[in-house]
Amino acid sequence: MPPLEIARELHEDLPDQTVYVDGLDPDEILIDKIFSAIGQDAPFEIAPITELITSLDSDTLEDRRRQLMIDEGLEPQLPENGVYALLLLAREEGLFDAD
Repeated sequence: MPPLEIARELHEDLPDQTVYVDGLDPDEILIDKIFSAIGQDAPFEIAPITELITSLDSDTLEDRRRQLMIDEGLEPQLPENGVYALLLLAREEGLFDAD
């Protein structure tokens, strides 16, 4: 997908929001590259998951994320599974309802 299409979709999906990441990948660098390629600023902020889930330190968070992936039978090499595990973790921490 061309950078312009990626940027357009991100503008539509995430305007003025914070996107929480696990910090294991160079997410912020990739977003900066996409948006600088089209001469725009990202419409959202990237922050580490430790800013959202403050009750656990980063090592404990990562251990819990890995355990959730094992418990759910998720393949760790698939990015969407990492996102799903973070959502499960956020739900466990009471940050949103399961509905």
